[in-house]
Amino acid sequence: MERPVFILGSHKSGTSLVRSLLQGAPDLFVVPLETHFFQFTGFWVDYALRRSPPRSLTFDEALAAMRAHLQRSNAIASTTSDSVLVGRWHMPAFDAWMQKQGRGRFTAGDWRGFFDAYIEALHVGLFGQPPDAIRFVEKSVEHAEFAALLKQLYPDAAFVHIVRNPYATLVSLRRHMSIAGYPMLGPALAALNNAYYFLYHNPRMISDYLVVRYEDLLQQPEEVMRRIAAHIEIPFTPQLLTPASLDGPWAGNSSSGQAFKGISTQPMTAWREHIQALETAFINLLFPHVLRDFDYDRRPVRGSVYRPAPGERLKTYIKNRWLWLLTSRSGVLPL
Repeated sequence: MERPVFILGSHKSGTSLVRSLLQGAPDLFVVPLETHFFQFTGFWVDYALRRSPPRSLTFDEALAAMRAHLQRSNAIASTTSDSVLVGRWHMPAFDAWMQKQGRGRFTAGDWRGFFDAYIEALHVGLFGQPPDAIRFVEKSVEHAEFAALLKQLYPDAAFVHIVRNPYATLVSLRRHMSIAGYPMLGPALAALNNAYYFLYHNPRMISDYLVVRYEDLLQQPEEVMRRIAAHIEIPFTPQLLTPASLDGPWAGNSSSGQAFKGISTQPMTAWREHIQALETAFINLLFPHVLRDFDYDRRPVRGSVYRPAPGERLKTYIKNRWLWLLTSRSGVLPL
């Protein structure tokens, strides 16, 4: 595989939208779910919501992690999922390709070759044959911290990093995590801290690293998609303005569960109805540089940070306010 495209950014920042827009591009295999390649191969992953310690894995252990990932995708459908692929994966075909093309490369420590085999096996698992295209598009939330390694593996790779208003990102991420009431904010804030660190770090190390504001994409989709197309060296076509999945239009993965028929500007303002004083205070304290450098208005804290959020249980309240006390005293998130 040559000249891959890696889409980077935190959860709920717009990476899935960009991937779905590139689905309409010719001569690209757009991988329809996050591969989590480095996590599944035993690398140390720091991104809080995918955190994994370094492990020395055998090929069979790495393959088992990949298989489990696809089996979950085969079984579970959700409007807030990264993608909906229920029943789409033919596991015997995926397994056979990985055994044939991946085992030797993994054993030899050929990480590029093994990444290629994984991408090819995903295509085989979906369509029964390896991809015709020699280029692929991949996005995994934690891969921003591996951009330098990816550039070493693929010197001709292109990178597109999506940044979204930090207030909106935190609200959307918190709502995504709110399965049983208001969640502990520490993991979400730690994930954002990681994503923003590499947002600043990677462009200084990698010359062909494009940073795109999510809000600009929503407001000027043609202008932004023309920039992305030029950056990754593909022709611009009108299809790049229509979000698509494997089977047709992409409905989005909104944290509210709302389905969209195209590019919508609604996510730009919807978060304002749901943001809590504590969330505003955390963003103002931890990420003022992101607000400043990416031209987002600083929001005043409205109300008390000690007021419980809707659905916030006592135990979670205590943990969140203790985190606030520690963070506000030191100015940094205790990791």
